[in-house]
Amino acid sequence: MPNYRGTKYYLDVDSIRAAFLEEKNIRTVSYVQVSEQTGINHPSLNRFGNGYQGLDGDALLTLTKWFNGDINRYLKRRGNTYKHSDSPEQRQIRIANAFLKSMDVEIGKDESPIDRMIELLSQAKNKGLLDE
Repeated sequence: MPNYRGTKYYLDVDSIRAAFLEEKNIRTVSYVQVSEQTGINHPSLNRFGNGYQGLDGDALLTLTKWFNGDINRYLKRRGNTYKHSDSPEQRQIRIANAFLKSMDVEIGKDESPIDRMIELLSQAKNKGLLDE
């Protein structure tokens, strides 16, 4: 494990959320089923998945293990550009970017991350890969 002593890192929860939702859709399981498999409270998972609430550290680690993620992948070095007070629009763009990054999707300079995410989700829905 890397040595994080003396440095400033943060946990990229939006990327964890995007990876969780992707795995949940791949496995076609409900929040209740994920709750039964992880022991994390089902309403908390639902609120987390919908972006209304975070999870505590233990729950995030458990959830990351559930989708076979490496928690170190979600530790990011805090830089001067990290903002705690994003506007709703900035938060939506960050979530869209995290979703696209979790799927290894590159977007062009002039392409909107939200439009690209909607396009990918529409394609998945048309293929029957998403629940209504």
